[in-house]
Amino acid sequence: MSMKRIESINLDSGATIFKLENRPSWYLELCSRGKRSTKSLKTTVKSKALQISRNEIAKWQDKSWQLPTKAKTLFEEVFEEYREHALFYNAPSTVKLNCSLLKSFYTWLCIQTDSTTPCINHIEPDTIQKFMKYRLQSISIATVNREWRILRLFFNFAVKRHHLTSSPISDVRPLKEDKKLPKTMSTEEIELLLNECLKPIPLIGPSHKGKGNTKERSKTLYNLCVFILNTGARLGEAIHLKREDVDLVLNKIYLRSRPEHRLKDREERQITLNQAAREVTQNQIDNNHNNEWIFTNKNNRVIDKRSIQRSLKLVATKAGISWVNFKTMRKTFATLNATHQPPFVLRYIMGHSSVRTTEKYYIGAMNKHCTPLEVTCKASS
Repeated sequence: MSMKRIESINLDSGATIFKLENRPSWYLELCSRGKRSTKSLKTTVKSKALQISRNEIAKWQDKSWQLPTKAKTLFEEVFEEYREHALFYNAPSTVKLNCSLLKSFYTWLCIQTDSTTPCINHIEPDTIQKFMKYRLQSISIATVNREWRILRLFFNFAVKRHHLTSSPISDVRPLKEDKKLPKTMSTEEIELLLNECLKPIPLIGPSHKGKGNTKERSKTLYNLCVFILNTGARLGEAIHLKREDVDLVLNKIYLRSRPEHRLKDREERQITLNQAAREVTQNQIDNNHNNEWIFTNKNNRVIDKRSIQRSLKLVATKAGISWVNFKTMRKTFATLNATHQPPFVLRYIMGHSSVRTTEKYYIGAMNKHCTPLEVTCKASS
């Protein structure tokens, strides 16, 4: 820095803390192999600056001095190493989402650097900020912040594997976004959706041929909607539910991880069934006879997530509530149950990793006075 130092203290291992003219904060300077690195300690108190600097020096020695990083590491090499690591520890859907974003970042980086083999060591905080601005042109702030978290995970992995001395994203903050209340369904909207699920499917071909002909709609979609509205289960958890996971004597279901579907955070849990959820579960068991799965398609196999989501989209659009999806139903369950469940209990039922995620549903529940059981009974009567 070109500004004059007004106070300086030399520490062990070639480290120095100092203050600059016209700037109240203390700074830490680390020297290693002829290179200097300066960082603001974000404090004006000398004793606190000394304490923070000692912690920073310990981190620097662990990550840089004892295990020096490579001068140049190709982005592709670190990406392949991360992908193998993620395939072992994460769910396939998570790996697919994260790798898709990293490939987009790599493509953009090649264009920006005019290089087909960019190095991860040359990525600066400004580079990440430019990428976030570029992405903001086509996606929402919330999605950009989700991508920021994926990039942070990737660069932290590179630091742990000693490809980097420090993460370039550590000086980049996520964008500020509006904290909105969870969008949930009203009693009338739930009734519209469930009634539409029971209506026959119109058979209309090209040039409106076959107008007036219909076929009976499978009740699987209706039963699945009622089940999620009354249990708060995720769609993947519901469609991968087996007979062995259901205990109709004790009115309980057990959500378990299995090779076909891993639970989020690997946290298995049990949920008590109310009357509506018990009825649709019994109905599915009776209809599927010897099938091990509770919710199946017409071929008696596990329901395809995209297929059932398309079916719900068509039904919701016809009901005039096209914004509704299975996640909306889960949020509706959480909001309605927040009126009579303490946060730590609702956190367990929902399978949230933190109670802070659960707490936002209590604000939306302030004016709710009904339960999912009452709502679904009205719709099905």
